[in-house]
Amino acid sequence: LALAHKYRVRVMPDLTADYGDYLGGVGTYAAHRGKKRAQFYTDPQLREDYRTTVRYVLNRVNTITGIPYKEDKAILAWQFGNEMMGANTNWLSEMAAYMKSEDPNHLVAETRHRPGVVPLIDPNIDLLTRHYYTSYAGLGKGWEEALRAEVESVKGQRPFFVGEYGPYV
Repeated sequence: LALAHKYRVRVMPDLTADYGDYLGGVGTYAAHRGKKRAQFYTDPQLREDYRTTVRYVLNRVNTITGIPYKEDKAILAWQFGNEMMGANTNWLSEMAAYMKSEDPNHLVAETRHRPGVVPLIDPNIDLLTRHYYTSYAGLGKGWEEALRAEVESVKGQRPFFVGEYGPYV
């Protein structure tokens, strides 16, 4: 973050991942409590564990700059996690409100990455993003068509950006 600030780069850290438990993903949260990964978005203890992570990261003081992350201008936005496809709207709304209560200085990006699903317009979610890979359901005639449809569905209510795309199968 110190280098990002120095070079005027802004970052969007992911706070977990729906897939890839090597990142400390939702399966890891569940495993620590002896629960199934499918319970991550509904189980009260797992929801509190995620809030604990959010609170810890946002309040962490950078050991190089001495700036708490929630005050660091190098951070553009917080993302719930990478490809949080399993997140339901209740979870997203709850966690977005929590993030904003801990850090009103930064944007929050919705990161479900489910093409074809109408993005969530919530007062605490500032940015909408999608990943478009050919292997994702909901692409119809391709990622370009899915992108047009989703941008139209947002109707200018939020900035919308493509985080990743590719021909992966």
